[in-house]
Amino acid sequence: SAHHALRESVSRLDAIADEIERARRLAVDTPLGTRELQRFLLAKQRDITTLVTDARELSRAKGAVLQGLREQYR
Repeated sequence: SAHHALRESVSRLDAIADEIERARRLAVDTPLGTRELQRFLLAKQRDITTLVTDARELSRAKGAVLQGLREQYR
């Protein structure tokens, strides 16, 4: 399940990168377009932060399980 979670996280990061690239190409060189792009990028930054935080928590949980198994086999 850890491998599956990693693949999902990488896939989601790739999707976010694609969204950012598309938005960057569509951004209009106007003050309003610049503000909208800035809002969009802030939202994507929050998405990335959430994704990384969730992955870190999953990693810690899986690490604790593995440590428990290691102790059982000693």
